[in-house]
Amino acid sequence: MGSLQSLLANDHLRYNLSISPTKSSFRVTLTIPPSLLQHDSVYHFPAYVPGMHQKLDFGRLVSSFKAFDTKGKELSVQRTGINDWYITSYNHLAKIIYDIEGTFDLPDTTVLVHPQGGTVIRPEYAVINPHAVFGYFSSLLDFPILIEIDYPTQWQLGTTLSSNDNRNFWATSYKELLDSPILMGELTTSKTTIRDMEVEVFVYSPSDSINADTVLALSHPIINCAIQFIGYTPVSRYVLLVYFHDKEDHSKIPCLNFWGALEHGNSSTYALPAQKELFPYLQKMIAHEFMHILAPLNLHSNKLVSTDYSIPVNQDNHLWLYEGITEWASHIMLLRNAFISLDDYLLELSAMIRRSRTFTPPYSLLKLSNSWHTAEGKKQYGNIYQLGALTATILDLRLLRLSEGTRGLREVYLDLVKKYGSKQPFDNDSFFEEFITLTYPEIQSFIHKHIMSYTPFDFVEEFKAVGIQYLPVQLEDQNTPSLGFTVEHHPQGFVVSKILSPDTSAVKVKVGDIIVQAEVDDSP
Repeated sequence: MGSLQSLLANDHLRYNLSISPTKSSFRVTLTIPPSLLQHDSVYHFPAYVPGMHQKLDFGRLVSSFKAFDTKGKELSVQRTGINDWYITSYNHLAKIIYDIEGTFDLPDTTVLVHPQGGTVIRPEYAVINPHAVFGYFSSLLDFPILIEIDYPTQWQLGTTLSSNDNRNFWATSYKELLDSPILMGELTTSKTTIRDMEVEVFVYSPSDSINADTVLALSHPIINCAIQFIGYTPVSRYVLLVYFHDKEDHSKIPCLNFWGALEHGNSSTYALPAQKELFPYLQKMIAHEFMHILAPLNLHSNKLVSTDYSIPVNQDNHLWLYEGITEWASHIMLLRNAFISLDDYLLELSAMIRRSRTFTPPYSLLKLSNSWHTAEGKKQYGNIYQLGALTATILDLRLLRLSEGTRGLREVYLDLVKKYGSKQPFDNDSFFEEFITLTYPEIQSFIHKHIMSYTPFDFVEEFKAVGIQYLPVQLEDQNTPSLGFTVEHHPQGFVVSKILSPDTSAVKVKVGDIIVQAEVDDSP
């Protein structure tokens, strides 16, 4: 749809979203025109959403739900599952009104929603990840949607949704709506053009301690490296939505200990503490999320096209491609464009190797792709960013050796993106064979050993081939460290960057703490 007027000329759903800074819940009104006669009796909320590899059941946050006919008479509704409401006389349905709570205030006794994919209303700002607010009828997923948002007039709003007045927005489908997060409030904003791509930044920060100009300055060289790596600007406009938090919030809001970022087609969301020590980590996140424009956004299997948000996509074999190669690309592009040194890059690889070895028993990348939704698979999921990226690193080296330096993983990857794009998925079952056909017969063995199965790499031999000496350090199993949190190097020491285990609460470690001294009890 090219404009609001053209949207209104067609059958469309109308959502009204009411936001009050004094309330913790969102009031949503869905109006269905008579032309879209209902043949679907059940209104759903997502259980699973793209990019968030866990069951989240957003229907659990609904506190009230009512349905009305064309004359305003209330219809009987029945909750048939945690995410589903059955509407009697649904063929007379004209309007649904419901209240749904934000996710930030969930207690740690339940399944937490990581803040980059969650929702919140505060006096100073609000975060809307649409999958956590808007439900759907399965039969109406492909119809255009108009979203009217009522929010404080003094607030600013950032999103990639199209709008004529920053109050009324539209999406061509429910899928596009879910791909369009919204940040609003007392924000700072900044924008520039990188190559021929417009980049906009919207930032909420307590007391404006970190503003949008600062975030744009941090992101500019990263995005420039990405465009140079890709060879063209993949979108005409890209939006970064960044919300920072006070250090004190982490002791009061459990989900904030699991901060991070989430990718979308033309935007990405970031939630992290308002600490300048974490700027390098923010740059790493920007690099990773921006590179997701390639995969899965422009290179994905037919299994990922599913619009059934009630079940996990657990038959897609190619998480190694979506997350592993993306993580590899986010680092190698910085090296190839001289943003980081070779020493820094090799230190990152060493850290990946160490972190990967903490995931036991080791899963193959294929098994991880197929089992991330299970209890055991969930424990292994973090290895996709370690083993997945290391596998891409070695695959790149193999391809460069076989092609005598002319065609590495970057070239094969971009050829695949060019062939498929966002509208045409590849076949999940035959993609490995296609990859081999595009490269060399020797890659078949690599895929079977290191993606479809788990065979440890001989890093000494792999790196020796390119003139790099790898010195392995093997710890005894009983001495393998398990801190329950990750740290990032900083000139003042090591900064706690993410809490991995609730056991850490016993030692009062918080995100953003700087570890300046560690004591080891070596008594017998």
